[in-house]
Amino acid sequence: MRTNKTKLLKQIHHILCLMALTALAACSTMADDAEGDSGSGKAGGLTLRFTAGQPTRTTLAASDDVQHVTYVQVYVFDGTDANAQCMASENVRWAQIAGGTASQEYTLRSSLVVGTRYTILAVGLDSPLNPEDSTVSSADNAYGLPGAITIGSTLGQAVATLADGKTRQDIAHTELFAGYAEATVGSANKKVDVELRRRVAGVLAYFTNIPPGVDRIDVVLNRDQMKNVPLKAAEAPGQDFGTNELTNSKTLMSIPVADSILKSETVYDRDRKTPVGTKRVGTVLQGAFMLPLPMDDTTEDNTLKVVLHKQDGTYTTRQVVMRTTADDGTTAEQKRFSILANRIYRLGDRSATADNPIDLGGDDELTDDIIYIDGNWQADVNIEM
Repeated sequence: MRTNKTKLLKQIHHILCLMALTALAACSTMADDAEGDSGSGKAGGLTLRFTAGQPTRTTLAASDDVQHVTYVQVYVFDGTDANAQCMASENVRWAQIAGGTASQEYTLRSSLVVGTRYTILAVGLDSPLNPEDSTVSSADNAYGLPGAITIGSTLGQAVATLADGKTRQDIAHTELFAGYAEATVGSANKKVDVELRRRVAGVLAYFTNIPPGVDRIDVVLNRDQMKNVPLKAAEAPGQDFGTNELTNSKTLMSIPVADSILKSETVYDRDRKTPVGTKRVGTVLQGAFMLPLPMDDTTEDNTLKVVLHKQDGTYTTRQVVMRTTADDGTTAEQKRFSILANRIYRLGDRSATADNPIDLGGDDELTDDIIYIDGNWQADVNIEM
């Protein structure tokens, strides 16, 4: 497991606990090469080592580290390139221990050929599936997993795609994890570590001192969201994106502003009944998951903006800028930037150790219409599993 580049960014869970953050992250390039027979025709075996934590709901309400994978499916591909075919798909029978972390090993039931190099792809879901049915072909999940990957499909086709009839709201409330390892099978059973990492990103919005008359705050992207993401992460983050856009999906979240919400310290799930977190009185707090999104070079618009809608139909806009400080103290600002997997982008911060909503100016006219996010926070979120 890699070290967290920044502690604040390690907090991706609870943020998504308001629209669903939690979890287990997913993607590993580690290989566990085996020694032993190089001949073919002999059966070898692999035992996979996973870890995870206590399940929680999928609503992002803070930026703390929490993981709640409830189901893991493992796929075995015969080879390591994009044309490698899936030759096994197995339900790991995921188990969790409430109140702490849990580790679990799983031995593949499928016979593997000694001397053959395989890709092991694991997918973690935040939706409960029937643990007794390892052949399930659909799930109460936005991406139709685990059944969307079938025997005979290729590694290049191992893509999570938003299912028909699902919307940006399903993306916003759904976590998705994946990880892979490459291994050459030896004559004796061997153990392979697979590191699960999130294949989604999170955006958290936490605001205070909201101007009078505002009844809704929208967080808006400068382009439509992606509706798919490769499950095997690209080695270069700048290439780790899907290929298809979801039309009419620029609005990432719409946050209602009402006296009842401002006066409450409780953050509720999208059913407006289930508590998922806490906040300061006088604030609004919401979060959303989204799939990785490449920077749009065709527009001058900022990647993110915050739009304050008033009851009289008027609105004002705050542009979001990412500010990054280098080791030598120099500061750089970006209006446009990519949204990367397994990272959290915070407009204000709420966690077990932080309570920092963004001040929107209240009755005063803001002389600066910029909201800054700290680019140094956006490092990979490596959650100990």
